[in-house]
Amino acid sequence: AEPTVCPRGHYCPPLSSSATGCPDGTFGDETGLANIMQCLDCIAGYFCPSPSALPTSCPTGTYNLYTGKGALSDCV
Repeated sequence: AEPTVCPRGHYCPPLSSSATGCPDGTFGDETGLANIMQCLDCIAGYFCPSPSALPTSCPTGTYNLYTGKGALSDCV
């Protein structure tokens, strides 16, 4: 069987049988990530629930001053 490429928003450790989502507060914008250290911190003005391929912008009228946030409730 052909190996599958790890999907965006996830990392796939060597010899793992399934993808693991980048944790809350991080995102993975590329395919093929091999470890959690390759998940990037979410940027200010956005939130990144697990698993995120890209940051989600805070709704109009709200903002998040900090990096590494994972929930809509972090936007105030």
